[in-house]
Amino acid sequence: MLQAKIIHSRETCLRLALVQDKCFGRTRQIVRVILGLIPAVIGYFVGYDKIWGILLLVLGVMLYWTSGGMYERDAEKAFRMTPEKYRKVDYYFRENDILVESGGAKKDVAYSTVLALVTDGFSYYLFVNPQQAYMMELKNVSRKEEEQFEAFLSGKTGKKWKTVIAREPFLRALRKQEKTGREK
Repeated sequence: MLQAKIIHSRETCLRLALVQDKCFGRTRQIVRVILGLIPAVIGYFVGYDKIWGILLLVLGVMLYWTSGGMYERDAEKAFRMTPEKYRKVDYYFRENDILVESGGAKKDVAYSTVLALVTDGFSYYLFVNPQQAYMMELKNVSRKEEEQFEAFLSGKTGKKWKTVIAREPFLRALRKQEKTGREK
């Protein structure tokens, strides 16, 4: 039986939210663009030679820019709302399902319910819907063991692994989060 685990921290929640945004955030991106375009287009028709036109353009840019960190806010909220006893999660990959243990609670997750298999080079994510994923790390294992783990899950779920490269945005967001944390 394969095993994996994770202890959730602000960093893991941020990474999970970023990967979720990369995989399933197209709707958010579309909404951001539309929210930014509406005042900008109205400002265009009002005219950029008038103060209202310029203000509407600035409002459009501001709406687009400030909505870019939604995943960071989601991650912080998820971390704060998760009681400490549930932050350590153990996974046991059995023949027919995955046993998830956290804070004394146990849950069986059928392989057929996994929507997507994703990795970012740091962790593995098993999405059961666009809003929920099981995140895990394999510690102290060889690359061969990782490949066996990936093949096992791919075979059980019938899904191919998707690799998300989100390190640079993640590092920028983490630095920003650390900076704001030090200021409080």
